[in-house]
Amino acid sequence: MKQKIQRSASALVLATASLMSVDAAAGLSNEQLLDVLLQNGAINHAQYKKLSKLAKEDSQVAKKAIENEVRVSLKGGHLKIKSTDGDFSMGIGGRMMVDTGWFSGNSNNIAGSNYQNGSELHRFRIHMKGKVFHDFKYQFAYDFGGKGTIKDAWIAYTGLEKMFDLPVPMIITVGNDKEPLGLEYINSSKYLTFMERGLTQSLVPERAIGISLKSHGELGEEGVWTFWGGWYGNDVNKDNRNIGKGGDKALGSQAFAGRITLAPIVTKTEVLHFGASVEQRYYSASNNNLKFKARPEQHRASNFTGQPAFTHVDNTTKFGLEASGVYGPFALQGEYMRAHVVNANPGGQNANFDAWYGFASWFVTGESRRYKKHEGAFTRVKPARPLGKGGWGALEMAYRYSYLDLSANGAADFPNPTNAVQGGIRHNSTIGLNWYPNSTVKFMANYVWSHGTAKPTVVGTNYNAFQLRAQIDF
Repeated sequence: MKQKIQRSASALVLATASLMSVDAAAGLSNEQLLDVLLQNGAINHAQYKKLSKLAKEDSQVAKKAIENEVRVSLKGGHLKIKSTDGDFSMGIGGRMMVDTGWFSGNSNNIAGSNYQNGSELHRFRIHMKGKVFHDFKYQFAYDFGGKGTIKDAWIAYTGLEKMFDLPVPMIITVGNDKEPLGLEYINSSKYLTFMERGLTQSLVPERAIGISLKSHGELGEEGVWTFWGGWYGNDVNKDNRNIGKGGDKALGSQAFAGRITLAPIVTKTEVLHFGASVEQRYYSASNNNLKFKARPEQHRASNFTGQPAFTHVDNTTKFGLEASGVYGPFALQGEYMRAHVVNANPGGQNANFDAWYGFASWFVTGESRRYKKHEGAFTRVKPARPLGKGGWGALEMAYRYSYLDLSANGAADFPNPTNAVQGGIRHNSTIGLNWYPNSTVKFMANYVWSHGTAKPTVVGTNYNAFQLRAQIDF
């Protein structure tokens, strides 16, 4: 085959060169060159047929060689392998976050004992993601920090837009994924302004197995809207050993959740974002326990408020409102979240819980928070002058105030109000300082003041904490 192709190529070049200039022949394909040779009588029909066959074989070999090629990229410090035709890709990466924290001497948890100073490997997550046959995407992530848990584990189909000639993308995702509830939760932990999410996170469910639909489109001249909604069950890390332990995603419970965002202004230095989200979860009669927990924006600490525990839960409704704005190096962000718990017993007691936060940030070095249009969330900070490339990276200062009210009546015996336990009210203030030497390395420092009430039998629930983080993603 190789010798035939070489002979055909030689014949084409020699014959063409004898009839026309090299420049004139350069822009023609093999088939066009053969047509010229036949018209000028340089070859007969039998030769034309034979050479055409060889030219097609030559083209097929070249096409196959291109299809079998792959491109390996380390752009931005992230490994990605991609086929030349774009149908297949695979990326391997992860993140590592090492935290250290110190508490004031009078800091107590709900049991009255001191918090423990020290360090931990908060996150060490490895992920694999990519696509197969162009229209199918996948992602799997496992976090080795703490006890070790599966995070993302899903498959997505992106071909509906092309299949039905839709005006906007429609992406179906199946597997263990985040529920669409709130802005700060949707933001990746890699891109958070503070080391921990605000107190609204106490009311937000985490990942769960389900099926969802995502879409996005243009809004005006420079804006964008997003939609994400689906059905969800329990976390992939829960199994039969969790029956009776309840929790936000108790085995047997089912939920419908959705989030819509509107961002009428999205440029490199200006963003105006609004959003709303809701989750309705129904519990099974055999496993209808629910318990809210809250850490004090410090991962090493225990749950600092009382833990309202409910049995005989029929359903919960959670909804949130969010807003954010970016103007040059300045940014504002805030969220409100409410959880409504409905008793399964007629005449039983229901309960409401509320949380909200607001924060402001300023890039001293002039950068802006970057917005990811198709997700309605914020993404990676890229220093204008990275360390080692003519600058010292990006420097950001921030302040946040968080509020959580778990004081609604709640008890182990939900329908009996005489067993009510106060869950507590919490007020947190956090000052943050972030240094980004480059786009994948980040150092954080947070100081947290927290005060409030917990169980009536526990006093001294105020605390101060200073914490540091070294972070890299790859």
